[in-house]
Amino acid sequence: MSQKPIRVLIVDDHKIARIGIRAALVDADDIELVGEACDGEEAVAASERLRPDVILMDLVMPGGLDGVEAIRAIRERQSDAKIVILTGTTVTEVILAGVQAGAVGFLDKTTADVEVSKVVRRAARGEPSFPPEITHKLLRFVPPTAAAQGHPRDLLTKSELAVLRQVAKGLTNQEIADEIHLAEGTVRTHMTHILSKLGVDNRVQAALYALRSGLASLADG
Repeated sequence: MSQKPIRVLIVDDHKIARIGIRAALVDADDIELVGEACDGEEAVAASERLRPDVILMDLVMPGGLDGVEAIRAIRERQSDAKIVILTGTTVTEVILAGVQAGAVGFLDKTTADVEVSKVVRRAARGEPSFPPEITHKLLRFVPPTAAAQGHPRDLLTKSELAVLRQVAKGLTNQEIADEIHLAEGTVRTHMTHILSKLGVDNRVQAALYALRSGLASLADG
């Protein structure tokens, strides 16, 4: 039995940008474009109506609801929504706002077609996907402590620390399981505990926490 395709919603106020992303996905047999929106309000409505697996969201859009606010509004209604920042901006504060709102990945509008499909697949699995140069920028704006107080070594078990180090490298649950010789289900359980103990909302924030605290390094990947 074949696996269902990943259903994608594209949100961008520029028609040419939407056409470009659409073209990048057209040859991917496991990805289906289910809709497009040109502003934040349309994005929220389309997300509720279509229930896509992945939303590619521009951050800077006209109207009453920009991309960051739309991410926040969608996740308030659908806490499991997988949203990827789709932008041409290099303003770190804007990108960080998208991450804090709940985005799990980043795509530059000029990204090569094959990379667009890879990021969509990772997002569908809930795995973070940020280029190293973006991660470097974000780290300069992330406070040294998150909602939880203390270093991860004081908060997590040995196994949870091992999982978190791999998360900081950008590995998927299955890749982590293979790397440290655990069942994938065990990795998922550890991730649930890690998010709760660190007081963060998603894997992206957990990875940034690990990098910011010195538990992991970008060079490790």
